[in-house]
Amino acid sequence: MRVCFSLLTAIFFIFFGVFPISSVQAQNNLLFILDSSGSMQGKLEGQTKMDTAKTALSALVSDLPKDTKIGLMAYGHRLSRKDLGACNDIELITPVGNGSAGEIVNSIKAINAKGKTPIAEALRQAPAAFPSLEQGNNNIVLISDGIETCGGDACAVAGELARSNINLRVHVVGFDISEKDRTELECIARLGKGKYFAANSTGGFSSAVTNAVQVAQVETKPKPIVPAKPTIYFEDNFEGEELAEDWEVVNPNPDAFIIEDGKLLIVGDTPGNFAKRTVNNLFKLSKPLPKGDWTITAKLSVEFQTVAEKAVIGIFDSEKKFIEISIQSWITSLAPQAIISIFGRKQTRDKAATSFKVLWKGVKYEEGKNFTNNAKSLPQPILLRLQKRGRSYTGSIRLGKAKNGKQPGWTYLDKFTVLRLKGSVVFGFFQKGATRGESIALFDWIKIETP
Repeated sequence: MRVCFSLLTAIFFIFFGVFPISSVQAQNNLLFILDSSGSMQGKLEGQTKMDTAKTALSALVSDLPKDTKIGLMAYGHRLSRKDLGACNDIELITPVGNGSAGEIVNSIKAINAKGKTPIAEALRQAPAAFPSLEQGNNNIVLISDGIETCGGDACAVAGELARSNINLRVHVVGFDISEKDRTELECIARLGKGKYFAANSTGGFSSAVTNAVQVAQVETKPKPIVPAKPTIYFEDNFEGEELAEDWEVVNPNPDAFIIEDGKLLIVGDTPGNFAKRTVNNLFKLSKPLPKGDWTITAKLSVEFQTVAEKAVIGIFDSEKKFIEISIQSWITSLAPQAIISIFGRKQTRDKAATSFKVLWKGVKYEEGKNFTNNAKSLPQPILLRLQKRGRSYTGSIRLGKAKNGKQPGWTYLDKFTVLRLKGSVVFGFFQKGATRGESIALFDWIKIETP
């Protein structure tokens, strides 16, 4: 009789398509990113914010369900704000699931607040904390008492993470945040498909972190986001045999540039300096800049030979008012050593602000030896970019080609703030300082986009 009943049941399922369904919940995977910048040494209610965060986070980690896999990342905890590498001071201390709660608590207690706030780069590195966990309920809880200080666009990176294929959300706990800065952190949570939690007191911090973790443990399946494509305002691919009529050449030397094979070839053999107005073959766009936000990007490659190359894009009004973003080679006074870096300069009247990051270091430099061959290890082509968002201007660079379908990351300079900047889009290629010989740059294209 039981056999007959089982057979009839099976036939019923087959014909009517009814099968028992088991509810399987995805694994909860949680990465804490702890702001350990110098501002976390500030006090709130008689206790440093860093100590408050360490105490509350340690208690929370100890009480999490055993089936929750956790990880820990920190930034700003090893280098001071004065160190040139402070914006790269990001450490994945424990990948998700690789350490016990006790080990992570010990790591939290050992962290000290020292450096800057590279939120964008920390978020960009965060997927490495979730190895082989694409099918899980993956969440980041970012704890910060301030906004990005290393020139990155943390809001945009959070959006990229939410659109990735690892089912990832970004939640933010804003600790003692001003109303002005809160908007940026709320944007990270919003585009990261997570939630923002405000903490304005010691007790409020503990509650905010607890609430963030509770929300993270509730599995959601976010709707796919179709990113809006930027609008191309202007683009020149240097096709044909002549320079487009949109360009004016300042101090032209026709023997030092030519368009061929879809590229603009420029020979750099003379010194160039915006502030001293000693620039030959400065290519100046006659079309005015679009109103509002914009992004200028140039794709190029450089044959580094002289340790004095400088390829630049920017906005030029006069020798006392401009912004330039360049990739340049130079020699340090110590060693001496050949260096290639991204460099940014803002000039407003008689005041200048600069920012740079080293991209490549050579061996001890000897005149006429080693540099050319060694510099070939710098990945090319080069994307050089200047981006305006509100009153902030950010320079960045991307080196090399895509590998395994993934594009290399961007390196960002510190933001420049300009209340009002007028001028024209310019680009060029010249020597930095004294002339040391000839070198060549090839510009594939330059374009201006609006969001």
